[in-house]
Amino acid sequence: MFACAVIVGHAPEMIDGNISREPLAVLTGVLTLGSVAVDGFFLLSGYLITASMTRSTPLRYLTRRVMRIYPAFIVASLLSIYVLGTLVEAQISGALPKAISKIALLRQPDYYPGQFPGLEHYPLLNGAMWTIAYEFRCYLLVFVLGICGVLRKPGVMMAITLIALGLFATSGIEPVATLLAKCGGHDAIKLLIGDPVQVVRLTSAFLVGACLWVRGDGRTPTIHGNVAAVSAIAMVVIIVAVPAMGEVAILTLGAVGLFWVSFRADLGVLQTINDRWDISYGTYLYGWPIATYIRWAYPLIDPWTLAACTVPLALLAGALSWHLIEAPTKNVELFKRLTLRQRRSLVG
Repeated sequence: MFACAVIVGHAPEMIDGNISREPLAVLTGVLTLGSVAVDGFFLLSGYLITASMTRSTPLRYLTRRVMRIYPAFIVASLLSIYVLGTLVEAQISGALPKAISKIALLRQPDYYPGQFPGLEHYPLLNGAMWTIAYEFRCYLLVFVLGICGVLRKPGVMMAITLIALGLFATSGIEPVATLLAKCGGHDAIKLLIGDPVQVVRLTSAFLVGACLWVRGDGRTPTIHGNVAAVSAIAMVVIIVAVPAMGEVAILTLGAVGLFWVSFRADLGVLQTINDRWDISYGTYLYGWPIATYIRWAYPLIDPWTLAACTVPLALLAGALSWHLIEAPTKNVELFKRLTLRQRRSLVG
């Protein structure tokens, strides 16, 4: 759902650069479906990835994280450059060395001369990939916190999370804004961690999810429906009354509702969708290139037709990515952990 929300959120802006028609922007004036969906990704990821770290050896944890992120990212990057790039007239001759360096750092494909002729707004081969590097840096942060023993100290973890949230809440206020701007002005810092404002925002979301796992000590969180309802109401009030604090409310009060839905809500048949295989990563990776090609090929398309055409194609691409790339590379790592007898039994 979050991956599809990103696609729907991007569609109006892709048409003419005007974000004000985006559904959530119409209601709130400050938030977008895309930004809230990405926050949701990081909240859930923080919980699940911290669980992975606490249940694994450090080396196995790193191996799993690399194998989960890189194979699909590599394929999506190369397809974006060499297939989409060729279709949209990009001059990609000699692109491989630079593409390899971009992929190694989990950065979105470069802009190549000539691509998307006539496309005025966001002529990017894959403009959604920028969040993946931030995600992986959060994986490394959890690794460091685990090695240092912080994941066994709920109080320390809570303090770190509150500091991150406080920094994000004040990121638009002097002197914090000036400090972040100065950090973002250094090429070395930006190469290492990315945009400082996005680092603070996305790391805060990730840490909220991580903190929930640590404080629960691996047990399913006990979140009552009335608490989730009150949190949702309070979140809406804050968004309306203090729009500048809207995303902070999403990362805290909204997180309560998100995890209540995840663990406590009875969604019936909806809970069986995608529970054995995960197409969210692939859907996210391919949503942008599919949408931007449709936008370029059909200049008169409207935002909602663009979204309606993109979502099913992106879901199909996500399913193919899972079955052809992500699941096989995941199974390779699991296969290596089996005993010789277990391996022979599977091969037989």
